[in-house]
Amino acid sequence: MSMSGLPYHHDTAEKIRIASGLPRQPGQTDEPLPADVDDVSGAGDEDYRRDGHDHPDGGAMPVTARNPNEAGEKDDQSVESANVEGLLTEIDHIAIAVNDLGDAIDYYRETFGAVVDHREVVESDGVEEALLKVAESYIQLLTPTRDDSPVAKYLEKKGEGLHHIGYRVADCGAALEAVKAQGGRVIDEAPRPGSRGTTVAFIHPKTAFGTLIELVQE
Repeated sequence: MSMSGLPYHHDTAEKIRIASGLPRQPGQTDEPLPADVDDVSGAGDEDYRRDGHDHPDGGAMPVTARNPNEAGEKDDQSVESANVEGLLTEIDHIAIAVNDLGDAIDYYRETFGAVVDHREVVESDGVEEALLKVAESYIQLLTPTRDDSPVAKYLEKKGEGLHHIGYRVADCGAALEAVKAQGGRVIDEAPRPGSRGTTVAFIHPKTAFGTLIELVQE
């Protein structure tokens, strides 16, 4: 009898032992296999192969697994992505759209001790911005200067909040072309002047997981 209280011939291991001619365990009695289980090439045998043992008929059936990061067959996209040189050097800024720039500046100063490092009206975008420096990056507070500006439309539709993220790059043109090469949708077909003497280009959120991205070259 097995430890489960059932005859050994009901256990998969016993089927394998008998078929392989292995000796009995101490205290174990031989019982003939029933006629319907004399072929061990069925389900029990499949379980045995999954454990990495030799097949009872003689062939080795090892179980192998490959780490996805190990050398082996990789799709072209994975290989190509692994060879892409890093283009983003730092977080340049987090942009927040606000209705009242003065109130937002006061909030950050009084709550966090963050003060304005740079303030500028960007006529081409129809916004006024205030940059609050945090380490080597900025909080960029944006408010519209005219009703038809993108930020004015954003505030009307979504209200105040996170507007976009700015990534610092060494070469805005090269980074923009890299986005296009990957099929990314862009707002600016070519780099253009930004605030504080930077060169910038925007990437459309439709192909950037819902995030409006600004590439910023200082």
